[in-house]
Amino acid sequence: MLLGSFFFAFTPFFYFLAKDALSLFVLRIIHGFATAIFTPVASAIISDIVSVSNRGQLLSTYSSVNMLGRTLGPLICGALLDIIL
Repeated sequence: MLLGSFFFAFTPFFYFLAKDALSLFVLRIIHGFATAIFTPVASAIISDIVSVSNRGQLLSTYSSVNMLGRTLGPLICGALLDIIL
């Protein structure tokens, strides 16, 4: 979980180093693997640490917050870049 979290969180900070399509492709593959490792493990941990009675509610909350972050993150960053640049 920790290794997947590390790659999931820090790989996007290296996108600016991609100078051509191949390096961007390799970086994106690494980030994709990290996402594939992190997301199911996070769901499994949530399932393990909560009681059966509210497991569905907490898993759906995790999924909703995850999708909200994936939607709002790029919008907020795009707006900030527009303001800064």
